[in-house]
Parts: sequence; structure tokens; C-alpha cells
Amino acid sequence: MRLATLNIRHGGGSRTSSILHFLAGLVSDVLVLTEFRSGSTGEYLQRGLHAQGYAFQSHSAVAPRQNSVLLASRREMTVLQAAAGPPARERYLTLARVGELTVVGAYFPQGEAKRPVFDRVRQLVARIEPLGLLLGDLNTGLPYLDESGRTFKCIDSFEALLAAGLVDAWRSRNAAAREFSWFSHRGNGFRIDHALCTTELDQRIRRVDYVQSCRLSAITDHAALLVSSDG
Repeated sequence: MRLATLNIRHGGGSRTSSILHFLAGLVSDVLVLTEFRSGSTGEYLQRGLHAQGYAFQSHSAVAPRQNSVLLASRREMTVLQAAAGPPARERYLTLARVGELTVVGAYFPQGEAKRPVFDRVRQLVARIEPLGLLLGDLNTGLPYLDESGRTFKCIDSFEALLAAGLVDAWRSRNAAAREFSWFSHRGNGFRIDHALCTTELDQRIRRVDYVQSCRLSAITDHAALLVSSDG
């Protein structure tokens, strides 16, 4: 199974056709698209994905022009309830089961606003065992590894997910390496798009790769993350 995540940047806008073309080239079974927005552009994106074979789709948008998460699958998908709390918080997570795999699609807000979303995901860890994956833009990481310095917010919450039993699937294969998925206007790099998985799933994962071409060609401002696993 191949799973991919991509931050499409503010809903995609005029770049949506290019985004669809890029996604077709990934040949993924499951997609997690972050910064998805409902409305006419979102509907166009969903129709385009359906034409590519992504017949099963679910998104967490609760209002137009708000960034949220779209989860799309070529395989049969059962949507589960992920959100808890005020509706404004619901747009950050979507949860579904695809075969044996439970996928949590995630887009975390900026700054301290992401802390309650981390808290909710930590509550879900036991629920997604034994084969579970948190996939998306978490807007944080580990200082001095996933960024040059220490500017991330909610580092302790990110570390708490790892302590709760989730494995950083890319980091477990690249212990001391640096590869960034987003760059600031000053040129500083950050690895903020992640695949955190259960231990059992990590043993089935064959490859975890960042695909930089979509960022370098300005289709969006993030690299895609591609996860290939057995099963």
C-alpha cells in the first residue's frame, strides 16, 4: 500500500489542476491533503480525485475558506469519528479505516493553538493500534534535527506522541539525517510533514520518502511525503 500526504497551500486555488496532475503521478492508494478548503475549488479537486479512482473521500471542513484535511482512498474506506470538542477544532483531524490500517489525516494549526489537537491525537493512540498512522502537516518537529535551531512550538507535545508509542517512520530510517519539507521566506528549512505510526506498522513499512518536485516547481510550498508498506 502507498500512502501520501501533501499540503496543497490555501486550498490549491489556480494551482489545483497542476496539483491533480502531480498527485496522479504519485500512484498512491490513500491521500491526505492538508490545507484543503471546501467550496467550488475543493469540489473541483474532489471530482478530479474521483476521476483518478479515489472513490472514497472524507474531509473535515466545517466552514468555507478554512484550512482542513481531505482523506481520499482508492480502496474501500470506513470513516470514523475523530474529533472531540468545539466544531472549530474538528477541522484539524479526519479518521478512517482502510483494510487493516487506521489512518488519522492531520493538519495542525500554528503556535500554541496546536496543543489541544496534539492532546486529542494522544487520546487516539490506543484506538489506532495495532496498525495505525498519523499522516499530515503537524507544523512542528524536533529542534536541531527537523530545523536548524529551536523555534518550534509544542515540542513537548510532539515528544509526548513518540513517548506514547508512535514511531516517526522517516526518522527511524534516517536517524541523523536532515531533509526539510517546507522553507520559510528567509530560506530556513523545517520538516513539519510527518508519518507517525504504530510499532507494528513501522515493521511493515518499506520506504518513506519526501518528494520535493512539487515544492521546487511551486505547485505548492511543501514537499509531499510518500509511505510504502506491505499489506
